[in-house]
Amino acid sequence: MRGVLYTLSDARWWLLSVQALDGVGPGLYGALFPLIVADLTRGTRRFNVSQGAISTAQGIGAALSAAVAGAWSRWPGIPLHSCCWPGLPQQASRSSGS
Repeated sequence: MRGVLYTLSDARWWLLSVQALDGVGPGLYGALFPLIVADLTRGTRRFNVSQGAISTAQGIGAALSAAVAGAWSRWPGIPLHSCCWPGLPQQASRSSGS
């Protein structure tokens, strides 16, 4: 969402407003995550272990995501921009005049 919003204007106030969205998502997530876990584990006495297990799974997912992206970007014959930014080659050829 932020990527689209950045393209709409280059005014400082607009860019700062869009950048403020970086704090809104994690803030909501940080506030709601324990509430959801507490709701799901009510009466089971497993709140701490559940929250730890979910956080561990998220950490492993984040680490694997970076590792897979790094391996994919170094895979022979597959340029990174072809899978992540499909419009990049066309845009680059237009700006270089070819």
